[in-house]
Amino acid sequence: MSLEERTIDTVARPEAGLMGIKVDQYLLVAKARELSELLADSEEVAEFTAAEEAMLNDPEASRLLKEAEEAKQYTHFTAATRDKALMDRAMEDFYKAEEAQREYPPIRRYNEAKDALQVLLDRLNAIITYPITGNENPAGGGGGCGSGGSCGCSK
Repeated sequence: MSLEERTIDTVARPEAGLMGIKVDQYLLVAKARELSELLADSEEVAEFTAAEEAMLNDPEASRLLKEAEEAKQYTHFTAATRDKALMDRAMEDFYKAEEAQREYPPIRRYNEAKDALQVLLDRLNAIITYPITGNENPAGGGGGCGSGGSCGCSK
């Protein structure tokens, strides 16, 4: 395809919001939409959506999340007081609240599903950006996806 042909506007597609998009851009947008539909139908998105819904509809999960957030805010408040004993107690309470939250099955399932989806998104990003950057790890630059090694990369 010649340069001239590549810059000719595509057939207007107002229903898709693609009016005036160049041929190359139209193909990119079409492929991006196709990828987004595949992603939406993925096991990772289905698990994330189900885990999120279960967590949000669980009264105990809501209580634990609220408790951890309040404990976090209190640590910020105590830091301003410069009272070391008060800050230490606040941090201890925060760590306990965070652990209780992390260990509660619906919240743990949500976090695991979120991490798995992020690994997939990071892999897709690396595939998409590699031809442009030549870097297999555009986000971290350190040889991994940023998930802490949970995907099997070198972190």
